[in-house]
This record gives sequence, structure tokens and C-alpha cells, in this order.
Amino acid sequence: MLNVLDQCKKHGVKRVVFSSSGGAVYSDTNRLPAKESDPISPLTPYGVSKASAEKYLKSYFRIFGLPYLALRLSNVYGPRQGSGGEGGVVSIFMDKLLNQEPVHVHGDGDQTRDYVFVGV
Repeated sequence: MLNVLDQCKKHGVKRVVFSSSGGAVYSDTNRLPAKESDPISPLTPYGVSKASAEKYLKSYFRIFGLPYLALRLSNVYGPRQGSGGEGGVVSIFMDKLLNQEPVHVHGDGDQTRDYVFVGV
């Protein structure tokens, strides 16, 4: 992230737009939905990396005036998303349903998730 920010500063980028994570930067909370003002206390290395990147962005803005926008997106899905890998639960479920395969839901079914559709 520091290399990217250094290059943005060097080449006069007008604003950095960073895709952070909607849930990974917050700790588990009993209050839903989480608010931007809720404490940032990531539980996973992925969440730590996203929270760290946001802190670097804030630092570069304070020191160098490099504007930024951090989007804390949740589960993003859309037409270009593949069903391979660990991410993309919507495309994974759709692929299984279309192929008449069983869909496995982990947990007790009480979990909630936010989904963000991104089209072309």
C-alpha cells in the first residue's frame, strides 16, 4: 500500500479510491448494522490489512494532502464474478443451483450478511 501511495503522490493523483471491507475491519458487535463510528478492531489478518491500509490513507492525507475515499463494501457480487475460490457466495450458490447441486449453508442460519451488487 505504501508503494501505491508513494506513486500516487509522485504522479499527482487527484484522489485514491480504496476498496476496504464492510465487516472485516470491525470486531463482532451485537448491534447491527455497524456504524462507521464503531470501534475498528479486526479479528482476522485480512481485516487487519484493510484497517492498516485505511490508516495509511489517513496519514497520507494529513501529511501530503492526498485525498482518498475508503469504501467499506460488504459482500460484492455481479455478472463478472466467478464461482471459483472462497469468495463470491452469491455466484457460488447460483452456480450450484443451476447445476442442481446441493447448497451448503454454514452456521445455524441466523447469521446476516449485506450484499452489494456491482453491474457493468
